Formats: sequence, structure tokens, C-alpha cells
Amino acid sequence: MPNWRDEYLSSLRESELNSPVNMELVQACSPNFFTHLVKRMHD
Repeated sequence: MPNWRDEYLSSLRESELNSPVNMELVQACSPNFFTHLVKRMHD
């Protein structure tokens, strides 16, 4: 069972797909994931 932090980060990533509201927080928590996601979206 994931801990609360994993759940929280996962929910942030999911919401980021729908809205850039949490962009800065997601980027701060997971810059590599975010950068990879953005590059994929813009390819």
C-alpha cells in the first residue's frame, strides 16, 4: 500500500494532466518526471 506521500504525488501528477494549477509544486517534487512529460506532450 502506497504511503500518503506517494498517493499525494500521484494525485498531483494526475491533476497536472488536466490543469497546470499545480505545475510549480509538481515540478519541485518531481522535476525529472515533469520535464519528461512536457517533452512528450510537445513532440
